[in-house]
Amino acid sequence: MKVSPSVTASETPAQVGDRVRELPASFEKSRNSRSTLRTAAASVLAVPSELCPRILIYSHDTFGLGHFRRCLKIARALNTLFPGASVLLLTGSPLAHRYPMPDGVDFVKLPAVLKEGNEQYRSRSVRLSIEGLTQLRSEIIRATAANFRPDVFLVDHAPLGLRGEAVPALRELRTQHQHPFTILGLRDIIDEPSRVIPAWQSAGVYEAMENLYDRVVVYGSPKIFDPIESYRFPESIRSKTAYVGFISGEESCSRGTVRKAATKESPQVLITVGGGEDGSRIVESYLAMLSAFGDRAGFGSIILPGPLLSARAVQQLRSAARHLPVRIRHFIPEVAPLLRRADLTISMGGYNAIAEIMSCAQRALIVPRDTPRMEQLLRARRLQELGLVSLLRMGELGPARLFQEITRLLDDPHRPLEAARENNLFALDGAAQLGQLLLNALSERARLRAEP
Repeated sequence: MKVSPSVTASETPAQVGDRVRELPASFEKSRNSRSTLRTAAASVLAVPSELCPRILIYSHDTFGLGHFRRCLKIARALNTLFPGASVLLLTGSPLAHRYPMPDGVDFVKLPAVLKEGNEQYRSRSVRLSIEGLTQLRSEIIRATAANFRPDVFLVDHAPLGLRGEAVPALRELRTQHQHPFTILGLRDIIDEPSRVIPAWQSAGVYEAMENLYDRVVVYGSPKIFDPIESYRFPESIRSKTAYVGFISGEESCSRGTVRKAATKESPQVLITVGGGEDGSRIVESYLAMLSAFGDRAGFGSIILPGPLLSARAVQQLRSAARHLPVRIRHFIPEVAPLLRRADLTISMGGYNAIAEIMSCAQRALIVPRDTPRMEQLLRARRLQELGLVSLLRMGELGPARLFQEITRLLDDPHRPLEAARENNLFALDGAAQLGQLLLNALSERARLRAEP
């Protein structure tokens, strides 16, 4: 092993572990900065394998792109923090191949599943029953974990995996003498507590969280929603649960990175609807609004209809928008640059969209869905209560009302999201904080294993 200048050849693993344990303190002093990750990473080059870990991340990906994109942001952050690490994503996303992977990060593709309703699924492509497909995916997950031999296994959102598909791998890993550090990552809101609690009780989710995971992290803030209280975590789970902030994947925007209010350019409105599987109503309503009020619209528009929308449907949208002041872009891997330049963002209320809006947008109008789960509506209402976004329900998307809201927001000089960032209202560096947690855990394990 090549020894870096920061690690002396005479150091024992225990000494390295002790020194690495000191990194999180300095790490915390400069949160919200990518340079923090680079600085911490530079100090652990060429350290023992416990600190150049193999990290396995599971994302079930049955609807949209939110879970996969969140996990990819985490993978990139961990890859930066732990140089020499190997990060492997287990994903069911049909578009995983279209996103660039940095060196040290790769993915194993699970057969795709499509969510049709609350807890209702079917195969997206191959002709298998959902039972047969789940069994196949479960075997792929178990075999990947067994052969990859991860130091860390991060499960995103679904404690049991889709229809319990991650449980065999989790149980098998826990039987190992030196089992990997297992961690469950939950988004801030799952659904209404009245739905989540009985569903988790009947499925054995609380028992799995207690027995199959070393830690639980929440990608959010209790200022918006407190799942620990709302979903009645037992004390055994509360004691190992931590908030790490939102996974935005981008540095918080400063005044210098956003569009200046004094510019002579016309205002820009960005419409983004995530993967595109359920955002057509917003896009169609926006085009209807431009058709009705386009001659009075003093703003330009960019629509991102979502990469999961078929090419035929996108062509139909482009035909409908041919004579309107709008551009339509089918797929872009990163939305953040457009968010920074937009004077107003119109979006649904999904986790990824909101995290990126909180990190980079100036103003936002949220149009959440409320089926099959209330997650988006609950999140949007809370942000509206905090004065950070405006809210329209799907049933209010008439051309006149939409035009009224857009012009009102563009005329308002207040930029609440920018103010929230300047006041550090929310932690937006969730991937970095998760990396810090893993750095603590792995260095502690290295120290304990090195003891006589």
